[in-house]
Amino acid sequence: MKLPRLGKKSSVLPGLSVVVRAHRNLATLISRVQPGDLVVIDQRDLGGDVAQALLDRKPLAVINAAEFISGRFANRGPQTLVGAGVRLFEGNRDQVLGLRDGSTLRLHEGTLYDDAVVVLDVRELDAVAVRDQMQEAGSGLAVQLESFAHAASELVRREEPLVLHGLGMPPLATSMTDRVVVVIGTAATRADLAGIRRLRRRTKPVVIAVDSGIDLALRRRLKPAVGVLSGGAAVSDKALARCAEVVLVEPGHAVRSQVEKLNLPAVVLPTSLAAADVGLLLAHHGNARLAVPVGSPATLDEFVDRDRNDQASNVLTRLRLGTRLVEGRAVPLLRGRPRRTRIVRALVAAVLVGAVGVLAFTPTGERWRDDLRAELPDSLGGSHDLQRVEDQVADRDRQLEALTTRAQQRDAFTTATAANVVRGTLAGRSVAVVALPGADPETLTALRGLVGTAGAQVTADVTVAPAAVSGAQRGLVEALTSQMLTQAKDVTVPAGATGYQRLGALLARAAGVGAAAKVPRAAYDTTAVGVVSGLQTAELATAKVTARAALTLIVAGRDTTPDEDSALATTVAAYGGQTATVVTGPTAETAVLKAVRPGAAVSSAGGSEGVEGRVVAILALAAQTRGDVGDYGPGGGDGAVPPLS
Repeated sequence: MKLPRLGKKSSVLPGLSVVVRAHRNLATLISRVQPGDLVVIDQRDLGGDVAQALLDRKPLAVINAAEFISGRFANRGPQTLVGAGVRLFEGNRDQVLGLRDGSTLRLHEGTLYDDAVVVLDVRELDAVAVRDQMQEAGSGLAVQLESFAHAASELVRREEPLVLHGLGMPPLATSMTDRVVVVIGTAATRADLAGIRRLRRRTKPVVIAVDSGIDLALRRRLKPAVGVLSGGAAVSDKALARCAEVVLVEPGHAVRSQVEKLNLPAVVLPTSLAAADVGLLLAHHGNARLAVPVGSPATLDEFVDRDRNDQASNVLTRLRLGTRLVEGRAVPLLRGRPRRTRIVRALVAAVLVGAVGVLAFTPTGERWRDDLRAELPDSLGGSHDLQRVEDQVADRDRQLEALTTRAQQRDAFTTATAANVVRGTLAGRSVAVVALPGADPETLTALRGLVGTAGAQVTADVTVAPAAVSGAQRGLVEALTSQMLTQAKDVTVPAGATGYQRLGALLARAAGVGAAAKVPRAAYDTTAVGVVSGLQTAELATAKVTARAALTLIVAGRDTTPDEDSALATTVAAYGGQTATVVTGPTAETAVLKAVRPGAAVSSAGGSEGVEGRVVAILALAAQTRGDVGDYGPGGGDGAVPPLS
């Protein structure tokens, strides 16, 4: 791998100059990575699929806010990256997540610098360290298989109507009856598709492509009859537009918007099954003669290297298909020697392509090309039409540049004045910051800074894990919160409360002082410690608490599913019923904000990813200290700005 050049000051300050790539959404992040970048991720036990997707973008290094290898099981991701020469680093979680996308830093001897200023000390995992940790993690296999058995029984109970009886399976225009169906998964490679080339040529199969497999199909000149989208990877508009129809598996807002923009025929399938397994079930219930998964896990190591719900989905689906399924990697083993006529045809084709290429770049060939272009009508790309299009593009570029300049000036002015607007509004107060799944790390860092500028102290920092609101963990949330309530004697919830109502009340008890808020803060007592410990052990949330706070700022994110939004809204409403709370999100239309807005206890403030929206969130906290509750920000029902006194 070609390393980046040293920065301009390299003669004085040694080290490698690297560009930081960071984003809250993993699929978006991967799509933005350029060769030689330093990629910031938050992926405990990095899986092989994600590692391969990163490796395809050729980064210099990957820095993880979580553990690459926790020891729970032998995950393949770190080994994949280190084996290809990508450097792996771990560091302090808050500092890693605080790295700004697009910033240029200097990496030297385990330290990241901004010029001469130390930004972050990191620990590097070399090939030896990865190998040793993988050997230790191998002992976790039995535990993972036991956990898989539990997840499988839950999945069978939850998905039996769909998997076994096809109830809820969306009707498709594509006919698969008695045909071969190839399902291109997210981990498929060019080599995998090359291995089934003969099968494709002989059977003309129906192609179902899943998430990033849709882009691979485009690169290999395949047109998917069906695209399956879960939002697990970014898919280009060009590739998605080639799909005849689309099946959406619990999609986020961004995926829905992309499909609507392209005006593609789409149906939604609400299921917790893995997207690739949905593709196989579509083939099965479409009466396919044979289903060939490409890029799906085929070995025990690959199987263990998956989410527990995906493990169960993988096994259950393959049992359902039975003898109709043949792994894509097995297909090349069934073919005989290639015929000599194929070699002859390939040689003839190569000679013809070479002859045309040589002719195209001779003076005669160029004259033919120019004459042909001059004779073409404008609608087919003639020279007059081309000039007009080029003029229009140049004019649009000038307009875009002017708009960008005005936006930059506005942002600079707002940033310069923000500190003066909020300064002293929360003097002497304590604040808990609660990050919901999908919350932007940069937004969280900026809000914490404004809380400090306002004179308050962040005494509790809570992160709700995506697993807490996923359908796969609903049973765990119900059981765990019910058990924890027996230990937290002073937490009260309504009769018949759901698991997410109990979760919100318990989080409020762990991070907040209570509804009365008569004291500026409260001790991080035994009950609060027990709540946090239980949630962290179950991997439903993490928290750093020095004292329970009188005010809470809950930060929502993007790209959550409707079911997740419902669970989050229930949790937030229950939290706000216990202590003074403001919830903020990217826009006024953020699902959690819309859901809690009618409530009398929780204030809402949209626009958190802009400076103005963050200022409004701080002012809403100040209003809560006076007992004022409302809906603020762009489009807010109670005004753009909370009352200032």
